[in-house]
Amino acid sequence: MALHPRSHTAGRYTTLTAHMPANHQKAGEWTPERIQHWASEIGPQTALLVEAILSSRQHPEQGFRACLGILRLSGKYDPAQMEAACQLARESPVALLS
Repeated sequence: MALHPRSHTAGRYTTLTAHMPANHQKAGEWTPERIQHWASEIGPQTALLVEAILSSRQHPEQGFRACLGILRLSGKYDPAQMEAACQLARESPVALLS
């Protein structure tokens, strides 16, 4: 059990990384730059979609899960398919709302 000071600032967390579950600690290894770099290796449409997702959130970290889900699909699909799908997603009016 651990005690953390309460933050009275909205959206501010005081949890120490060492007190987080292992899977949450791993998330700390990701940065917006690292995710953007991976996306740019797939192609420009993928990079633009990831950039749009990250910039649509108040805190870029809130978009990590969505971006990583998209990027993991690159292991199943070839870059041309990924690029086409990301372009369609960017053109969709509801793509960035979830």
